Amino acid sequence: MQPNTKTFNNLYQTTLKLAAQFRTHTWQDNNRSIDECEAAIKSLATFIDDGKTNNIDKREEAREKAYEGIWFRSSDFRPVIVQLQLEEAISHMDLQLEMEILGHALACLPNGTYFKMDDLPQVMEAVGHLYRASKKADKPYAPKVSEETKVLIGSTKNLINAGFSVHIVNGEPEFDADSEQRLVAELGRRVKELGGMYVIRQLFDREISDRYHERLGRYLVYRNKRSLGERKTIRTRTPYQYLLQLSLKYLKSESIFTDAHREHRYQELIQLAQDYLEVLQLQGYMIWEDVYAEIEDFPHKLAKNLCFEKLCIPRQYHPEYVRLLLKNMLEPFYGTGREKVRVYSFCNYLEFAMYVMEEARGPRIFKREELADRLGISSYKLDQILQDVAMDAELVNVDFSYYLDATNSWKKPLVRLDTDTYFCLDGRMEGYAFYEVMFQIIYAKRGSVFSKYQGKLLEQMVYRMFREKHFPYVTGEYRRDGDLPERDCDMILEGNERVMFVELKKCPLPGSYEQADDVDVLRALGEGMLYAQEQILWHKIRLKEKGVLVLYDKEGNHIQDYTPGKKPVIAMSICMPEYDFLTDQMMTETFLESILRVTYHAIDPSQEKKLDKLNKRTENIQMVTARLFDGVQYTTRDVFFNSSFRSLQQVWTMLRVCDSLDAFLDMCETQLLMITGAGDVYVDILNVLKLKG
Repeated sequence: MQPNTKTFNNLYQTTLKLAAQFRTHTWQDNNRSIDECEAAIKSLATFIDDGKTNNIDKREEAREKAYEGIWFRSSDFRPVIVQLQLEEAISHMDLQLEMEILGHALACLPNGTYFKMDDLPQVMEAVGHLYRASKKADKPYAPKVSEETKVLIGSTKNLINAGFSVHIVNGEPEFDADSEQRLVAELGRRVKELGGMYVIRQLFDREISDRYHERLGRYLVYRNKRSLGERKTIRTRTPYQYLLQLSLKYLKSESIFTDAHREHRYQELIQLAQDYLEVLQLQGYMIWEDVYAEIEDFPHKLAKNLCFEKLCIPRQYHPEYVRLLLKNMLEPFYGTGREKVRVYSFCNYLEFAMYVMEEARGPRIFKREELADRLGISSYKLDQILQDVAMDAELVNVDFSYYLDATNSWKKPLVRLDTDTYFCLDGRMEGYAFYEVMFQIIYAKRGSVFSKYQGKLLEQMVYRMFREKHFPYVTGEYRRDGDLPERDCDMILEGNERVMFVELKKCPLPGSYEQADDVDVLRALGEGMLYAQEQILWHKIRLKEKGVLVLYDKEGNHIQDYTPGKKPVIAMSICMPEYDFLTDQMMTETFLESILRVTYHAIDPSQEKKLDKLNKRTENIQMVTARLFDGVQYTTRDVFFNSSFRSLQQVWTMLRVCDSLDAFLDMCETQLLMITGAGDVYVDILNVLKLKG
């Protein structure tokens, strides 16, 4: 849990005052032993969380009061220590005494030790006695500077030396006045003077291309976090997505440097971008920050992860998956003959899209002559396709400078450099734009008649995906029974060892996702993931209270009476778009657990209404959960531990690499137990494949 700002300031100031007493020799010693001093500190604790189940209520009270700043806990000393380490390194202050004082306190106290804020003076006095006793016994303890903090210190110094002023707030660097704005302008200027095309090619040649995984058909660009106990040098991250989008903005800019100097300037650009990302402190380098993430921190964690994705992770779609979407979701409404929405046929468009996506493994320039020769599409049809799918270079990302600014490069897969020359960043990074372009074309022609059938087409496509693999499934709806409501049951997958309930939702990402609008993202999660999870909880209640799901088709015909028997049940909600890090198991679990304990509110009152449906859904789930457990005490993990949230492409990828339904279900369940810190389900899929041999 992030310490309350007031808590942090109180701990910081009292530490400085305590150290001042030792420096001015005004400290009065009580001559106690180390053991006596440690016992004295612990005696002041109002609660020590030992992790036992029977302390659930007390634990909840302690967390709430710590969040509000009424209590504080021993682990709140850590960010204060980091603050001191940063200040000492950057401002050249001698703060070793302060760090040693807090280091002794941390060393003797369990992480879950809570104190009342009103008792802070007595706690710090006891800490002072412990420090003094340890010094007398010649047992000093100075907390080490972590590898993460060393990297942060280095980046902060680099930016300060480059003329960007930074100060330390609550254990993290913060830009002064207009420093960040000037830094952003400097990054843009450097990309422009190097030339966007040059920067893109260098990023792929030196970094991105080597990350391509043939079997998964994607670049493995993800959070490089270290496992618990793993010892390896931290590799500073590069904000690939930010630099790629800036480079697209300046795609036609010519470099002003000679080749030899251009290499030097490129390295300076990368270092400056890495330092900027590091000082923003959006992601740590250790898995433990995900493992021990607390529910109260979810909004803070959500906002930081949204920003990190916008800076670092290019969204990708496999060409074959894009083909699947085009054929199943859009082709039925495109029309044939005189009813076509364009002069070219859908087959022409699909062939063009697949050629570009497959050829563009990395940045690729296409000549109109090449496209005409390879595809054999008549000149006037090719002209219209190019008009539809290409954007003039001068119009790409014109309003993009700061990483949260809106981009438009995702709207078209190609950039028009001149009438005969077209550029594609990469087939996987830009391929989904072929779907976006055609969706908008058809929507403009067909309107709501087209859009209202998208959910149904999505369901049919998913069922077809499983049928083509010969993986059996059950689907249907069950009727109202007393106070049990009628519900759709999108899919039940039953293997030899386990059963999985699956719920499907189209649930597009909000347009403000690019601006890291956490309120809109939470609203979308409520309409997609939470709605699906509520459905699944109702399935479980029906099975518990009635022992069976009596399923009917849409016409009212009885399909079957379904029961999973004694097989364990897992659950998955599937949404059509990529939800990036939000499908990571630790993130999903934290969010789902939060809805049993909290309601969400917007800092901006004008945004509050957007969360009404989310909070209503939360109330429904809390009610359904209470009914499911029927008076039996449960933890938040008991409710959602076996639940996952996946994009349709992630499910499609798992189907591609699994040769049986049992293998698919086993992969789904294994991911429930897997913690990699990657924040990327595709990396988890790869790890399961390695694990299973």
